[in-house]
Amino acid sequence: VAMAADSAVTIGGGPKILNTANKIFVLAYDCPIGILIYNNAALMAVPWEIIIKAYRDHIVENKVDFPKLEDYARGFLEYIETDGSKFVIEEQEKGFFQSMIYSELGEILRKTWTSIRDVFYKNAEISDDEIKGIVSKSIGEHHGMWLKWNDILSEEKTQGFRDQLSAKFDSVISEAVSQGFGTFGLSDGDLKKLREICLFKFSKRERKPDQAPSFSGIVFAGYGRDDMYPVCIGHEVFSYLCNTLVFSETVCQRVGFTDKEISATIMPFAQDDVVRNILDGRLPYYERRLRNVLAKNLKKEDVDRILNGVGKEVWEALTQPILNT
Repeated sequence: VAMAADSAVTIGGGPKILNTANKIFVLAYDCPIGILIYNNAALMAVPWEIIIKAYRDHIVENKVDFPKLEDYARGFLEYIETDGSKFVIEEQEKGFFQSMIYSELGEILRKTWTSIRDVFYKNAEISDDEIKGIVSKSIGEHHGMWLKWNDILSEEKTQGFRDQLSAKFDSVISEAVSQGFGTFGLSDGDLKKLREICLFKFSKRERKPDQAPSFSGIVFAGYGRDDMYPVCIGHEVFSYLCNTLVFSETVCQRVGFTDKEISATIMPFAQDDVVRNILDGRLPYYERRLRNVLAKNLKKEDVDRILNGVGKEVWEALTQPILNT
């Protein structure tokens, strides 16, 4: 197993960039397992380095010895969920929840005021009923967008988690909605949608193409005690709220000889365009552009057939030989 990362990290979401960050760590002293961090380097402002070192001490103190790498990954996440309150205190939870929902509601408000301004500039006037209609439409569209996205947690856990969030942060949600939309005189239906949007923010997988994802990528790679060949498991970790670690597994690859295992792989995380260019012989955006151009003149099935054929040739001529090596 070889793990690699750059050392650049952006501080505070602004222009300050450090080039000395460590993103790869040893998970356990006596076991060949590495853990790699990408995207967000902290869990609700707590650096992952602190959490990883605490878990490493936990392994030593409790003589933890798992047979499989999957067990180490699961044990690490369970450790955070069990002892998360010592890393994330109440004030952090409230501040994180508050900042996230103000950002989300602010996005709706910006779109709403843009629409109101456009109508006013066009007609030189705008009525209260028109304003209410625009606000209601903006809320409805935003709510509908969130409904299309998948829940992060399992179905049986999701509703319970939302109920906990709603109860714990009721006053925070009410204050945010009142500050942003109190002057519009919204209907009960629109107020309910805004409240649901606030809860969706922490329980659904957000996929906005114009915004960087806020999750932390956690990748485990190496060998458990009984693993003869290497294993790689990736997770996306979103938050720790109401004693619940919100995360999902994104990838699990095992080297071996069964149908569900592979002989070798190169797995890019975060910004993958350069690695994809090496493996596929072309940058990802090139195929997207090509697909769009072909779609203007051909049927979808014909476009799929052409690109799938090209992809098969590239796999056999380029990608497969790299992996064989």
